[in-house]
Amino acid sequence: MRNRVTSVPSYKDCFPDLNDVQLATAERLGVPPVKDRADAARNKQNLVCIDDNPFFHVQKLHHSVPYLVPRAANLLTDIARTFLDSLATKGIPFHKIIVTSVLRTEDDVDRLRNFNQNASEQSCHRYGTTFDISYNRYITVEDP
Repeated sequence: MRNRVTSVPSYKDCFPDLNDVQLATAERLGVPPVKDRADAARNKQNLVCIDDNPFFHVQKLHHSVPYLVPRAANLLTDIARTFLDSLATKGIPFHKIIVTSVLRTEDDVDRLRNFNQNASEQSCHRYGTTFDISYNRYITVEDP
């Protein structure tokens, strides 16, 4: 018998953490905020580059760079693998999740805040611990 696919009943109940809780954790586990992309490149000893792989797709990034602290990169891979396992269990064809945002430099945050009023000046993305995944778009994995 296949498992039924259901939605999250309440995002507020399932994801109760607020920005201040996330920010404190990001400050503790991440890198200090980087000024610009050159500064991010100089910090590669503490960051790993993420890119398309068999488990997830990184869309073209406009307001972030594809770097995470190793612990966050491992979490992203674990989430993507678990998603694929869940699809297999349910008999659903494979789809890769899409990463839409990763490390934001101070310059990225400033530019984003010029046209996105929801963008936070105290973004957790500045620490390399945070990534965004599309909740309604996926990459279909074709059977060769």
